[in-house]
Order: sequence, then C-alpha cells, then structure tokens
Amino acid sequence: PEEMRSLEFAWQVAAAARSNAVAIARGAMLVGLGAGQTSRVDAVDVALMKARRAGHETRGAAMASDGFFPFPDGVEHAGEVGITAVVQPGGSVR
Repeated sequence: PEEMRSLEFAWQVAAAARSNAVAIARGAMLVGLGAGQTSRVDAVDVALMKARRAGHETRGAAMASDGFFPFPDGVEHAGEVGITAVVQPGGSVR
C-alpha cells in the first residue's frame, strides 16, 4: 500500500514536471526530482543528488519517469541506492 502510494505520487509529479522528468517519492512526499535533462540516467542522478542534499532517505522510495528508460542503467542505479519500485510509461527494444 505505501509503495503503491509512493508510485502514484511520483507518477503525478513526473507527469507535471518538465520533460525528461524523474521523480522520487516516499508516500506523498517528493524526495528528489530531476527534470529537463538530456538523458534518463542524468535525470535519475539529479533526482538522487537533490534527495541527498535535502537529507532524504532513498531506501524504500519509489521512482517514476515521464518517459521510458531506453537502457537499464537508470533503473539499475536506482536499485543500487535502495529504490524499490519504478514506474514508467513504456518499454524499449533493448
């Protein structure tokens, strides 16, 4: 239930943010947002950096992207820092 709430909230934030957005949430709290980057992995890095700078924990958080991840690196990086759920709008041939 909490993970689903986090996913839904992150999804709403990512959809409303500037293009190439990645939002990280815990419940109904945004802990990091990366938007307007030229790549998905950069957006993940910016969102994680903002979360760390604000002192937010990413373990157990959820991440949403407004676009698909064309490569696994962004999702893998999120998993390395403890993000447990990811939602994105579509797949990739890779």
